[in-house]
Amino acid sequence: MQASDSLQYSQDLPAMLARLAAAARPWLFVAQLPVAREADSFVVLQRPYGYGYETEYLGWVVNRGELLRAAADAGLVLEREFLAPGRIDAEGAPERPVEQRSILLRRQ
Repeated sequence: MQASDSLQYSQDLPAMLARLAAAARPWLFVAQLPVAREADSFVVLQRPYGYGYETEYLGWVVNRGELLRAAADAGLVLEREFLAPGRIDAEGAPERPVEQRSILLRRQ
């Protein structure tokens, strides 16, 4: 099972992670998730005008500890963590820049 560059748009990340964990057989790969190391999870406004999109949308930057606790609550254990391409450097954010991470989880 894979969630690529999308989990940060879920309004209830722990619930979505639990649903993904239930479908994992036994692996779940979460790719390109913005992860904060120090700050609590927070929301950023994204403006992808440079990519040709005339829109704005909200996305989460997820605190690593909160993410791993939600994963454990969903019955997942961290196997590996990867640095993914891309960074978020949102003006006024409680932590910046934020790196994108990919994580490989295994259902227990």
